[in-house]
Amino acid sequence: MIRNKWLKILKTFEMDVPIRRLEDYYYFYSKVSLTKFCKRVEMEFYCGPLDFDYENDNEWAIAETDDFIFHISRAYKRNTYHIQTQSVPLGCNYIVGFTVKDIAGLDYDHNWYNAVGPARWEKILGDLSCKSVVNERKNPIH
Repeated sequence: MIRNKWLKILKTFEMDVPIRRLEDYYYFYSKVSLTKFCKRVEMEFYCGPLDFDYENDNEWAIAETDDFIFHISRAYKRNTYHIQTQSVPLGCNYIVGFTVKDIAGLDYDHNWYNAVGPARWEKILGDLSCKSVVNERKNPIH
């Protein structure tokens, strides 16, 4: 069982995961626990339970469906991510990555995401009083 969980986590980080149709990242600060934040994501996106893990500097959760990958990471200290990656703004302790896989159903395209994605994330972030929110959308070339 543990082996299967690790295989699932490793699959998420593989470079040969099907080409990504869309990647959306949110960087922000929140006092909310990772567990509470993830419960809210599960309710909003119906992604099923997330798998949790941790290391020295942060804790994270991952969920993968046939169409999407959710990766939510929370640093124990502010600015940990900024020190590691200058593109992450100062003061942020959360990084949320949302990926629409290239193999996702045809309905899950940029138009679909533009219509529903940002509003869902804004609702989650607002409901949980997240601060200093920065959004970065990546449209991979393929």
